[in-house]
Amino acid sequence: MPYEVIIDKNVEAAMRDGTILRADVFRPVSDGSFPVLISRTPYDKTRPIYKRVAKFMATQGYICVLQDIRGRYCSDGTFHLARNGRETTTDAEDGYDSVEWAAGLAGSDGKVCIWGHSYSSWSSWMAAPTKPPHLISLFGSGMAARILDNTRGILETGRRLHWMYQQAADARLREGDLSGPANRDEADALWYDVERFKWIWFLPLDEIPDHAFASLTPQLKDYMRIQDRETWGFDEIHPEVDVPTCSVTGWYDRIIGAIEQYEGMEENGPEHLRGKHRLIVGPWGHGMGVLTRNQGVLDFGSEAEALYEELLLEWCDLTLKGLEPTAKAPVRVFIMGENRWHDEHEWPPKRAVLTDYFLHSDGSANTSSGDGGLSMNAPDAEPVDKYTYDPRDPVMSLM
Repeated sequence: MPYEVIIDKNVEAAMRDGTILRADVFRPVSDGSFPVLISRTPYDKTRPIYKRVAKFMATQGYICVLQDIRGRYCSDGTFHLARNGRETTTDAEDGYDSVEWAAGLAGSDGKVCIWGHSYSSWSSWMAAPTKPPHLISLFGSGMAARILDNTRGILETGRRLHWMYQQAADARLREGDLSGPANRDEADALWYDVERFKWIWFLPLDEIPDHAFASLTPQLKDYMRIQDRETWGFDEIHPEVDVPTCSVTGWYDRIIGAIEQYEGMEENGPEHLRGKHRLIVGPWGHGMGVLTRNQGVLDFGSEAEALYEELLLEWCDLTLKGLEPTAKAPVRVFIMGENRWHDEHEWPPKRAVLTDYFLHSDGSANTSSGDGGLSMNAPDAEPVDKYTYDPRDPVMSLM
């Protein structure tokens, strides 16, 4: 029977340098002791999707901690963009300290799983190689093994600037600046409906005025200067991650490369954990709240649907409570076209055949209604496709 849930808000945790981070703690109403889940986010711990997952996990017998990372929302300190380099952020150290703090919460049984989606997955993978003594497992989704895989190898101007515009809302409030949007929703409304993406047309980008992204503008400019370099990747630290991991991603996730997290742990992680990692790939995009059957006009059927919290529960029941696994194999992938799940004991499957596909067209593949296509046959004499590159007229992304 599900537990009733009580929430302790803005519980303080002191980091090793004295900085205070704050978390909401979702607890089962019981005198017993329970495993602990912690997720560390820059996106506001009170977002509905976070609260939905945390409350559900608490009803299932887990203490669930949602923490604002350093310099974000209710936590003290200064936020530093992790993708600018490992040396620019304290996310690894803060992750260690937060896991150990969470393990000592009243009602904790001392076992901790760190979890998260996208940036929260990033912060989880940063904490894991520091080896917090009470960390038992990791559950991460929507995060690539390498930085450049997050960006598909290029600076996606619209997405990067929009993302920083969202983050700048909290930065402004922390500085007492009321001239801009006060939260993520207001930032989106202003970006799309009022300013109409205006900063993606600003040239040169390196001269964007400081007020555009508040105190985050210098970090944005630093990122743009190094955006074509691999500053660091999680594939470097797989040997140091000494806990079982579960990686969740989607075939349509714009942050590609999450599969390499699983492959890297199986190939380069500690040998005693080989075969204990999991990989789940659905026909999904980038969003923990939208593991749905539809991508655009495509409908993959009811089997494609999933709830994030149920995937997390299955993993935590296995790694924190020692319950029998419900999964038939370590790898579960949704095969589009067949529209059904396949269970695999390795990835890629040994029966898989690497196949080259070649681009083809009659010279008009440069529009959504063009004549481009893919084929296993190499092209003979085909005309060149051309397009106009103009930073003053950027191409919008649909993903």
